[in-house]
Amino acid sequence: MRNATGHHLHFGNTTPNHTRWYRNEPYYRHTSSWNAGKALDAYSLVEWTSNTASFYAYVMDDGTASAFSEVKLYYRTTNGGTWTEVAAPLTHSNYKYSYNFTGKVPPGTAVQWMFRLTRSGVTEKAFGPAKYYQPPANPNSSPLTYAYWTNIVS
Repeated sequence: MRNATGHHLHFGNTTPNHTRWYRNEPYYRHTSSWNAGKALDAYSLVEWTSNTASFYAYVMDDGTASAFSEVKLYYRTTNGGTWTEVAAPLTHSNYKYSYNFTGKVPPGTAVQWMFRLTRSGVTEKAFGPAKYYQPPANPNSSPLTYAYWTNIVS
């Protein structure tokens, strides 16, 4: 099937209240097919190294990779707190996006972080890690609990 977001496959679990999509990439890292699984999802290889959050994000359309029109990172330092959108553009090279938290929060702080991806020509936003089918674009405008990663700044 071909639609506005190109050929793609999702595995999900649905309930009457929401849909949760599961990523495919982790299950194909062991094979050279589909770029070790990276071509199967919008984002892959999420890492935390030396206070830097990083991930790969790109759109694969008919075998050709292209960048998202917008990539935003959000973070907070308390459970249930307000999400802060990183104002400066994320560092990126070859579809790898990074943000260094050194100096942004005190050492020893637990940082909860996630990112939002926007594809040109598509109004819905995708969040990583994925949790809801079509979450609101502003995570502070929703009572829903978004998924996130937690890391300690050293």
